[in-house]
Amino acid sequence: MLKISIAERLKQAIPPLFSAFLPQICHLCSGSSSSRLCNRCYESLPKNNQASCSICDLPLLLAESTLCNDCLQKPPSFDLALCAWRYEAPVNQLITSLKEKHGHFWIPSLSHPLLRKIQRCYLDFDHSPQSPCTPHSRPSLPDTLVPIPIHWTSRMIRGYNQSQLIAQYIASQVKRPIQSALQKRTRTPAQKGLTRLQRQRNLQSSLVCGQKVEGKHIALIDDVMTTGATVEAAAQLLKQHGAKRVDIWALARTPKT
Repeated sequence: MLKISIAERLKQAIPPLFSAFLPQICHLCSGSSSSRLCNRCYESLPKNNQASCSICDLPLLLAESTLCNDCLQKPPSFDLALCAWRYEAPVNQLITSLKEKHGHFWIPSLSHPLLRKIQRCYLDFDHSPQSPCTPHSRPSLPDTLVPIPIHWTSRMIRGYNQSQLIAQYIASQVKRPIQSALQKRTRTPAQKGLTRLQRQRNLQSSLVCGQKVEGKHIALIDDVMTTGATVEAAAQLLKQHGAKRVDIWALARTPKT
């Protein structure tokens, strides 16, 4: 379970000048640390770096080659998904803190392996032999980053859109602009626990594209890619409005059960 130490609560409550003198404690093991996660806990987080589908980034089965059966049978509207972590404990606890408890300070740490995947996949960076993208498939970096939107009432209650905050951080690292091209005009029921088909039905009429995206290569930014229904609906809508390519950059991917 994610632990918030007394020292950390004090740091959140008092000015940074004074909090610098308080001991730093690892949020997961409560041991002493120079950052919010000690090296041992950070290295033990479940990375999504095994052999995965070259489109949706789900782990491949032994019988599959470069594409999973789902993408072979019905290719998604998006062209590529890159996800840093598996959405398992304790990553799910960190993302819940980011999403629901103003844990914005987790964004740099959670984004670091995603940025490394981005660097390995696009032509704008040097590449290693371990690149998850084959040489002939490496595109240039997207023209713009588009965060997955939330309804205005959810934003008012929460105070922020976590995907927007993630997009702001990643945009500062890859030097690409952010475009709020998508809006959520209706508040859909909670997606948690729904099947992919149920999620798609919820989202079909919920999203609208309110800005020009024709001819653009877009990276959709989200915190968690679960069934893929949300990013599929968003990518489909962007393609309908003329986007030439849509990639997904997400902090975590829910393993297929």
